[in-house]
Amino acid sequence: MHTLVIPFAAHNVNLRPSLHVVGTPAATAISGFGHAALRLIAEITGQALADQGSALVIKSYDMLPGRSKARLAMKADAGKAKAGTEAGMFDERLGIITGSFVIRFEASASALHQVEEHLTDLKDLLHTLGFSGGVLQVTDKLNLNANDDNGLIAFKQIPGHHRVLVDRTEMLTTYAEAMGVDHLDALAQLLVISQEQRKTWGQGQAAKKSADDQVNQEGGEQEEDIPYLGRLVPMSIGYRAIELARPRNTGTPYLHAYAEPVTGMARVQALSSYIRSEEGFSAFWAHSHNDRAYISKGEI
Repeated sequence: MHTLVIPFAAHNVNLRPSLHVVGTPAATAISGFGHAALRLIAEITGQALADQGSALVIKSYDMLPGRSKARLAMKADAGKAKAGTEAGMFDERLGIITGSFVIRFEASASALHQVEEHLTDLKDLLHTLGFSGGVLQVTDKLNLNANDDNGLIAFKQIPGHHRVLVDRTEMLTTYAEAMGVDHLDALAQLLVISQEQRKTWGQGQAAKKSADDQVNQEGGEQEEDIPYLGRLVPMSIGYRAIELARPRNTGTPYLHAYAEPVTGMARVQALSSYIRSEEGFSAFWAHSHNDRAYISKGEI
């Protein structure tokens, strides 16, 4: 596998991808940008590329003040919303993000050579894709890395202090089963534990060292601590169908299914920590779908 590093700045990024998540772009927006970029490369080069997921590495992040907005886009429908006959208003949250996308893909040696030859053309066209509803600009040259299966070559090229969104959704299921709670309760409890751990991390490390010293002096055994979870945040990872798609007709027949958003969880991890980590969690978000769900998840 190979990687492509795209330094960027994006404005008016949608940071409320669902009613349940505020503050992070959707995982589908991250994987979707990478997929769209690879399609653009394939169009420019005429070569076949296989998408293996995309990582969002954040340098800076600013959330703009929220504003009320009609849930329906058309003016006539917005009037219905105001009259109370349709869905009401919601709090729109936009933001500014700078950083880098790291796109991972598979390609033949000849295709990889063609990608390298067209990096300048690609840089000039990437702004046409946008990101999570926002306007995207490429801020520096693109870097292409061959044989970079886990992305470490690409990540080590990114200078300074950066953070990366790492998929931890699987932890929700594990925790919910272990504690006998539902998905939402597991998410809330893990977020609280994460916040409390971060508040007391320094004090806890000092107390742990003191306890270790005492245990060593007394020759006893120490109880195992709860693993440090890092900074956890909720993340919109896609949609789950409530029903199977069926034909509907509102003038033009089309397939339609009612769906609900799926909320997952990510760790906002320092890039340097992720590079050293051996936990096996992935920052590369890739599409996964079947007839009941469309989600993005971390791919090793």
